[in-house]
Amino acid sequence: MIACTFHGPNHFVPNYDETTIEVFENIGHAISALFDRYDAKGERALPVRYLDGMHGDIPFRFVELGDSFECYKLDGTAPPMGHELQVNMGLEAVHMGVWDYRLTLTRPFGANGIATDGTVSIAVEKR
Repeated sequence: MIACTFHGPNHFVPNYDETTIEVFENIGHAISALFDRYDAKGERALPVRYLDGMHGDIPFRFVELGDSFECYKLDGTAPPMGHELQVNMGLEAVHMGVWDYRLTLTRPFGANGIATDGTVSIAVEKR
């Protein structure tokens, strides 16, 4: 299980808590979600699941190059989302601030300028 916080100039949350920390089954799902947010351009709502177990569809407007997820690995044997132990594990990981992966929207390697052709990639940084 991966807990993620979404970052960028248009996506600032001053105090991440269980209602704003997103969760994904694995790092691949987080990568797909970041691509989907960029591609959707806020024109359609996308599914989101939070650490407290809540979920819904949200339009993500103004997703651009440089936006990122900071991802924290959680114990896969923990109880389901929304369970107090799982929530506490996620909150502790995020508030310690020691992320395991950072996923950043960027231009493909060797490409210059802004993504006027719609081509984008995700840089994966592992700590």
